[in-house]
Amino acid sequence: MTSKISPAMENKLARLRRNAQKELPKTRLCAEVIHAILLYEDKEAAAASIGKMQKKLGIGWSTTSSIQFMSGRQAEFAAECGLPDEKLFLYRAHLVAKMISHEAGLGNAPNVNVLDISKLRALASKIPAHADKLPNSASFDPKCSHPE
Repeated sequence: MTSKISPAMENKLARLRRNAQKELPKTRLCAEVIHAILLYEDKEAAAASIGKMQKKLGIGWSTTSSIQFMSGRQAEFAAECGLPDEKLFLYRAHLVAKMISHEAGLGNAPNVNVLDISKLRALASKIPAHADKLPNSASFDPKCSHPE
């Protein structure tokens, strides 16, 4: 059963898609923070990326606000506008933020699902070095907060 999207939601999504290119610089900065802190656990890179984000976006931006932004549709659509060699980086940060946001209750982002993982695999398959390092979407359990 497919649910119908309301006209208001269709308009909102269309507006977000139109503005996605404008959000790409913010998306890059926030993705850098997420990768440095959560994926690489590199304290020096994390401090540098947070400082860079705050310098460009304002002192009010934090790890939490970058997770909240990256978990949303704006960041997802901006990731689609990224350069071919950065789309995987941006989309992976979006999914990590989406999982964290869902688990921690930082917003109303739904949890990562099989469709998200399939999109990630499709992006990674275009980069030979990453193609064999992603989970098989068949092994993804939507009840879990992360792919196995």
